[in-house]
Amino acid sequence: MFIIITLLLLCWAIICGIQYKKDLINRENKFNEIVEECNNSKEEWCDEWKNEEFVVPDTLTIYFYILINSSISYIQWLAPLFIITATVWLWHKKLHSGFIKDELIRSNYKKVLRKNLLTSVKTCIILPFVFFVLFCICYLISGNFNITDPQQVGINIEFLNNIPKLMIVYFIVIFLHSIFYACLGLLFCKKSRNILITIVSAYLCFLMIDIISEIFIGGLLLPVLGLSNFSSIFNLLGIWIYCDYPNYSSILVFSIIIAILSIIFLVFAYRDKEEVLLKIEKQC
Repeated sequence: MFIIITLLLLCWAIICGIQYKKDLINRENKFNEIVEECNNSKEEWCDEWKNEEFVVPDTLTIYFYILINSSISYIQWLAPLFIITATVWLWHKKLHSGFIKDELIRSNYKKVLRKNLLTSVKTCIILPFVFFVLFCICYLISGNFNITDPQQVGINIEFLNNIPKLMIVYFIVIFLHSIFYACLGLLFCKKSRNILITIVSAYLCFLMIDIISEIFIGGLLLPVLGLSNFSSIFNLLGIWIYCDYPNYSSILVFSIIIAILSIIFLVFAYRDKEEVLLKIEKQC
């Protein structure tokens, strides 16, 4: 499942990149046709087109344009579902097939738990890897980082002063949120023998957490406290476009907090060997 979802997302990203490239070629051809026509015309409207050259957008403009306008924009809703599915698949099967009991015969509970959970949460690298590949595709299309119109990039202009820092923070935040998705999925593994119910329950729980975080904390509580500038970071679906984040530190600290809290809840949920095994046996 890890490989299937990674390949699926990679194909999706590559297709979106190819579609943009085709659209860019069409725009360039139309642009050149107008320029050629205007170079041989005396119409007044042609004056601004004469001897003009088509400018390929910079890498960031292309990247965020694809994220906003292509089909991959739905990733903000689907990313948690993809990571939850990839994460719980193996652990859920081990947990409810009885294989976990065989492992416990050869090793103690903490070692078995640590090994399996770490194996499961390796799915956290899927999203950073796939979107780094998309970023590389955008660079191959553009070949430059010369931002001519910051307004077209679609993110906070202040973040464009240091592009390497922007992208490092960007991929770290995606990784940290992936940890949150993964831990959420693992929390629900012991609650149901049906893997589909586990995945759907974890995803619905994520949506509820997002509603509470965005509407009640970011939308209602923070403005009362005079911290409305930080409301945007509480939108768990908004990590893909940095249009209204106040600064790097706020989104990074928030992402670290939710990742650590999710890990703590996960450890707490599986801390008691007898309770976990008893709950699994009752579902058999």
